[in-house]
Amino acid sequence: MKFALVFLVALVVAVSAAPEYTSKFDNIDLDQILNNDRLLNNYISCLLKDTGCTPDGKELKTVLPDALATECVNCTEKQKKGSEKVIQFLSDKKPEIWKQLLDKYDKDGSYRAKYGEHAKKIGVEEHKYTTKYDNINVDEVLKSERLVTNYVGCFLDKNPCTPDAAELKRNLPDALETECASCSEVQKVGSDKFCEFLIKNRKEDWDKLEAKYDPSGSYRNKYLANKAQEEKSE
Repeated sequence: MKFALVFLVALVVAVSAAPEYTSKFDNIDLDQILNNDRLLNNYISCLLKDTGCTPDGKELKTVLPDALATECVNCTEKQKKGSEKVIQFLSDKKPEIWKQLLDKYDKDGSYRAKYGEHAKKIGVEEHKYTTKYDNINVDEVLKSERLVTNYVGCFLDKNPCTPDAAELKRNLPDALETECASCSEVQKVGSDKFCEFLIKNRKEDWDKLEAKYDPSGSYRNKYLANKAQEEKSE
């Protein structure tokens, strides 16, 4: 959640060129900004699309790497408390925007993982993928060549997607990059089964999926490392 602390800077402070962030805007009315779509959307557009940036928004982009690296150590206590209000508001009232911000500034899920406990303490739930398809029997799917082929075809843009396949396709890049950080336990087990099945039984399909969604081979490397560890433990 380090990003959220930095996001607050765009709302309540203008960052100076000095090592510490200025506190001269600590009295800004956060509620007025958060409840005014026009004002809020201006900041969101700046952060997501690099458009419509105010001077303080531009300063945020300059200081962002330092603030992320130092966990907003130069923020005042008032700014940190205000950041919790921003986190709660966005995650509760603007979840789709919140996810876009996390996807852009927390691509590997490390901040979400590190600040997960803190988020729970202040009443913020981490973003999770929908669970409405968790009752699908993955074992039954894997027994059907037709169903597996349909899923793979969806992922490779070769054929239409069922609603559950479309949802999985949408989440697949993020899930691979973050080690399924936003998955439910059922989804983690199911995705491991599906990937392992393809790696072992449909290597050509897996190679195509890997080329599209995981060109660095990071998932395969983690999979092989986990299998080696399991074999050592046996």
